Amino acid sequence: MEFTVDLSGVKNREDLHEVLKEVLPLPSYYGKNLDALYDVLMETHDPWFVKFTGTSAARESLGSYFNNLVATFDDAHEEGSPVLALWS
Repeated sequence: MEFTVDLSGVKNREDLHEVLKEVLPLPSYYGKNLDALYDVLMETHDPWFVKFTGTSAARESLGSYFNNLVATFDDAHEEGSPVLALWS
């Protein structure tokens, strides 16, 4: 499965979560919890190829929260989940 996520309009956490829930196949319980996102990434059996665009606006507005999101995808990939996140 390939997904492109445009983060250029993200100005706060709520915006980020709405974009992620619209684009990625996350279960309804995902909510606002990055731990739940990590669990979903680790449970998947199909490879995800996720490309994030417009990240500079998100990085500026969300700061460490955005970095935690990046780390969530990176950690899942390193631990064997078939997730490849591309940041641009």
